[in-house]
Amino acid sequence: MADTLEGFLEAFRYRADKRGLFGGQWRVLRGLRPSGDCEDFALTALWYLADQSWWQFFRLLYSGRAQIWTGDSINGRRHACLYFEGRGWIDNIFPQWKQESGHDMRQAYSPLYVSFRLVPHWVSLSIAGALILLGTLVAP
Repeated sequence: MADTLEGFLEAFRYRADKRGLFGGQWRVLRGLRPSGDCEDFALTALWYLADQSWWQFFRLLYSGRAQIWTGDSINGRRHACLYFEGRGWIDNIFPQWKQESGHDMRQAYSPLYVSFRLVPHWVSLSIAGALILLGTLVAP
């Protein structure tokens, strides 16, 4: 499992999201071979910068120290990048810290919007946790 930011950056593989009602699911990636799209990359990089703590993750977002930006990539497609105060920009196309995004980033998503987009991810984590707990309680 990629348990550090550096491990995640090395292990990440791009995989396009299936577009749904709101343009795809946003999630923090876990596992040995993390794969997802640009939003998943940015959110997961922030997760590691937040020491894998949801409280710290949202504190960084709502304080403005961390921002998920949207715009067009160098190839003209919609893209997302993470900006982190004191480090700069990082994304799945250029997975190293830099002072400029290298893309046409137009606006930062509001922390409330990022929170809203993560709700399905939280629900799936909660259901998985409940099933594990239920299995533990029911097991002989």
